[in-house]
Amino acid sequence: MTNEPPLSPEASVSLKKAAPTARELAAMPDYLRAFELRRWANRPEWGSPPSQEEIEAEETALVLEGYVVLQEKLSKSRVYFIQAASGPIKIGVSGNPQSRLKNLQVGSAEKLTLLATVPGGRFTEEQIHQRLIAHRLHGEWFSPHAEVLRVIDRLSTTTERTA
Repeated sequence: MTNEPPLSPEASVSLKKAAPTARELAAMPDYLRAFELRRWANRPEWGSPPSQEEIEAEETALVLEGYVVLQEKLSKSRVYFIQAASGPIKIGVSGNPQSRLKNLQVGSAEKLTLLATVPGGRFTEEQIHQRLIAHRLHGEWFSPHAEVLRVIDRLSTTTERTA
């Protein structure tokens, strides 16, 4: 029995046959990272391993993302999903989504509906935008594609559902 902590999903790459990415290596405990880098020498099909600088850059990114996510969890900001009657869905961030809905409604000829909100700020909003980029219509507006609706439903199952 070892005293090593359980592996995160990113760190469980040893079980995969593909070469680990710099981000996966950065997420691994040091002992596992060393093992993976030694294993790389026996896998010429993997090519060159990421440099130490690349791994360290990913470590920094992981720390900063974790910090931002923690800050967003502690804040009162929420990512909201507002749908226009004709279908498009706005994905934005606000400290008060109900008030934001009212402000948007003033400038819209269509009825707007607040579908759901989830905890988070700009970082979370950007992650959702990137996930759904294929369905972006303009700015923060997305088509009501099945994938967009699935993401909203999945995110809102553990958070506030307003519709």
